[in-house]
Amino acid sequence: MGHDQTSAPAEIPYLNSLNIAYVIHKYGQPIATRTGSYDTTLMWFRNGVFIGARSDKVYRYGIFDVTRIGN
Repeated sequence: MGHDQTSAPAEIPYLNSLNIAYVIHKYGQPIATRTGSYDTTLMWFRNGVFIGARSDKVYRYGIFDVTRIGN
């Protein structure tokens, strides 16, 4: 998982500071979205990438097991 304090994993592109619209354009509509406090949004995409965005900018991201969505 990448976040503000470490570099991106080699397996996925660097996503920090990108806006949500760009990530949706790149990966398609998310399969799940959850909003939180402090203008935070979490999104999971079909390719196994998830992002955490605050005020429309990605601040963390990583990969997940797509088969576990909804569990």
